[in-house]
Amino acid sequence: MSIIFEVTAYEGRMVRLSEAQWRHILFFHPEVEGEQGKIRKFIIISYFTERVRKGF
Repeated sequence: MSIIFEVTAYEGRMVRLSEAQWRHILFFHPEVEGEQGKIRKFIIISYFTERVRKGF
């Protein structure tokens, strides 16, 4: 299984996006094709935003 990216989510768990998962997403949401970088960045930014919101 090829991994596109792996990041730490806001609650501390690892989020991994595989090629198979990405193909599944594209099947239902073709408009996000080529946006893996933005999705990864959103997950990372959400980590910090959620920690600030919760007061950590």
